Amino acid sequence: MKNSKSLKRIILAASLLFTVYAEAQIGRFQVGPRFGMGASDISVSDVDGERLGFHTTAGISSRFNFTNFFALSADFLLDYRSMYRDRTGVIVDWNEFGPADYVTRTNLLYASVPLLAHLSVGGDKFRVGIMAGPSLNFFLYGDQHNVYREENLRDYDERTRLEDLNTFNPGFLYGIGFYSTTKSNQTVYLDIRHSFGLERIGKVNGNNMYNQNLSLSLGLLF
Repeated sequence: MKNSKSLKRIILAASLLFTVYAEAQIGRFQVGPRFGMGASDISVSDVDGERLGFHTTAGISSRFNFTNFFALSADFLLDYRSMYRDRTGVIVDWNEFGPADYVTRTNLLYASVPLLAHLSVGGDKFRVGIMAGPSLNFFLYGDQHNVYREENLRDYDERTRLEDLNTFNPGFLYGIGFYSTTKSNQTVYLDIRHSFGLERIGKVNGNNMYNQNLSLSLGLLF
């Protein structure tokens, strides 16, 4: 009889442990805001004098946790990218003064949808993970702004709309993330992502243009 009671207790304890484990592995859908900032490199073939620009991204992140270790996510973001290039040229109607120094700033705005797979390790409160996957980027707006360095030439600043960029620009993204679970079972995270285009984003003045970005993002998942 004692052995029977002991066996029942063992079975009950094992069932309880299995239930807790299974509940921890049950899929959970989360969604929340994210915001990131970093550096953008928009390179143009056969052109020198380029400098890193500014990259910022903001939107909604969604994530489905299949287990504690594996998840898939889809982000819906507005993605701004810029690049600066030092140049020297002759200004229209100012030819008698010769070449003048100016900076060309390229601005690009995309709607981006990264589709990522996540692997993570750690405990219930803090986890570290890696991520990778394709990024679907849809061109919304672009322009180039020439800003002359000399104050008396600022009236000759020029802004040109970029019309010949590819509407769809596929890319690839990978990175590392740090996740913390709050008492209310929300997830606060910080991640570092590197993304780059798989093909040129278009042509400017006959030259191929390419882009890659490095960003640090902060987000909250409910």
